[in-house]
Amino acid sequence: TPRSDAEQERRRGATPSRSDAEERERERERETVSVAFLSSLFLLSSFFLSLSAHTLPWIKLSGQGLGIQPSDNYEMLVALGKDQFVIKKTRIDSLYGLVNLMDAALAAAPRIQIPALVLYGAKDEIIPKSATGRMLSSLTNSPRIIIYPDGYHMLLRDLGGSVVLADISAWIMDPNMTLPSNLSTDWKSFFTE
Repeated sequence: TPRSDAEQERRRGATPSRSDAEERERERERETVSVAFLSSLFLLSSFFLSLSAHTLPWIKLSGQGLGIQPSDNYEMLVALGKDQFVIKKTRIDSLYGLVNLMDAALAAAPRIQIPALVLYGAKDEIIPKSATGRMLSSLTNSPRIIIYPDGYHMLLRDLGGSVVLADISAWIMDPNMTLPSNLSTDWKSFFTE
């Protein structure tokens, strides 16, 4: 039976040659830690995120293996996956910074004093429902809150994104008008389910 080139080279004592791209990919893989392992650690305590960000900031994580669906627009997700300008793996120190930014936004939410439109996808698997409900409950002004029953995290890129865009456009023109989606603004029952 014919042997692969790599196997033949190994038998002759030579190491198989790799392209620069393959070497870079192997290096990136070595830098990447199992997302499932680290995400389970982070669920236990934000302490691990802080510790990792300060001791191993170069570690890169991806969302691969988490089973999270950011949108129902599969074609768009595939295109993003193939786009060389889309970051596929993020350094852990960047994630730490993002988590701190979200915590600061949650703490600052009660100070919002201007008209606000808050849009949330009922199928969002990235921004926790509990944290969003806490943030909305802390608002002291009367924001317009719309829950899109078929919406995911990437509302404007979802298959129903045109509905969301129409609501945003209408709200900008008149924050008090009925929005084109005509969706309920009864967000409290959604977040207490």
